[in-house]
Amino acid sequence: MNALVATDATAWIDRAAWPFAARWFEHEGARMHYVDEGEGPVVVLCHGTPSWGWEWRHVIADLRADHRVLCLDMLGFGLSDKPADADFRPEAQSRRIAAWLDHLGIERAHFVIHDFGGPIGLGAVLLKPARLSGLTVLNTFAWDLAGDSTIRMSSNFFATGLGKWLYTAFNFSAKVMAPSAWGQKQKRTPAIQRHYEGPFPTPESRLSTWTFARELIGSGAFYQRVWDARAQWGGAPTALVWGVADLAFGPKYLATFEAALPAAVVTRLAKAGHFPQEEEPAAVLEALRANLRRDGQAGARKPG
Repeated sequence: MNALVATDATAWIDRAAWPFAARWFEHEGARMHYVDEGEGPVVVLCHGTPSWGWEWRHVIADLRADHRVLCLDMLGFGLSDKPADADFRPEAQSRRIAAWLDHLGIERAHFVIHDFGGPIGLGAVLLKPARLSGLTVLNTFAWDLAGDSTIRMSSNFFATGLGKWLYTAFNFSAKVMAPSAWGQKQKRTPAIQRHYEGPFPTPESRLSTWTFARELIGSGAFYQRVWDARAQWGGAPTALVWGVADLAFGPKYLATFEAALPAAVVTRLAKAGHFPQEEEPAAVLEALRANLRRDGQAGARKPG
């Protein structure tokens, strides 16, 4: 790979809100930034687009008191490198997460997934199913989306030259899509917005966000493989924590997970949109901690 775009921490990061030490994982010629905070049972946080570990800052700050919290910025996102010729597709990102966890020697972990982090995190789980101890799911999907006409039309449009231009020249994902996805827009301050735009200063650095928009439909076969293998991850203690006012992955997506995972504990946040961990962090942490307790109890009951 060539022409890496520099992505080290810059002045746009609020160190009071993001006090976590930067760590780096080198893989296939690129560096990926990650957070490794606290000690105890392992929690792996999987972000979506156009975000990075920033979306989990409240969760990291709370859980590190009694858990080991891991969060990787996927290649092309956050503080990780953004090689212009990299494979940013979800399946490739799953392989990188699995390789990172192997590198850290993680044998068991509770996965927390959101947005594209859903199929990507679950794709990493399928590469080593025994690693999953529990699962907390926020506003995501994990199946072929071709049946959703709105998603299909928007993804097909963004796959065009005009769509690519909007994403790469205008930073459309960070400047338009992410802000519009909040249910309680008054909570999205300019300081918060700066941390979504900051990682993408140039058109080249935005190729990952455009790839994800295109791959909403383009990676349908991968998503369906993840969903069809849900027996390998569906038995773990599971919580569904949903921003009901999400215009993208709203109540009908929650209903699909509920039907597939009838034992899951469900928390509905009526006013929250696509980013419940941003809009209602206390409620998300309450539901997550309850599921972590179930995870720990399930692990304790297993024969040693």
